[in-house]
Amino acid sequence: MANDSPRLRHADSTQHLLYLLWRDRRIGAAIATAAALLLGFAIAHFMPRGPATATQALIVMVTSFAVGGAAGLVMRS
Repeated sequence: MANDSPRLRHADSTQHLLYLLWRDRRIGAAIATAAALLLGFAIAHFMPRGPATATQALIVMVTSFAVGGAAGLVMRS
């Protein structure tokens, strides 16, 4: 019986992508740096004087936490 369900194919492709990222630490570092730079530029563009309200501050914290988590995943730390 073949395991060709979409969920298993998605899991295999995710594992393959993570393997490619984890194989060379420089690739993970480049992706983590690029993600942090893109988030920094986006926040600077939309909030040039910093977060002015509590909602904007929460948005900055949540997005920074998400990018930090993604950076930790690709850096395998």
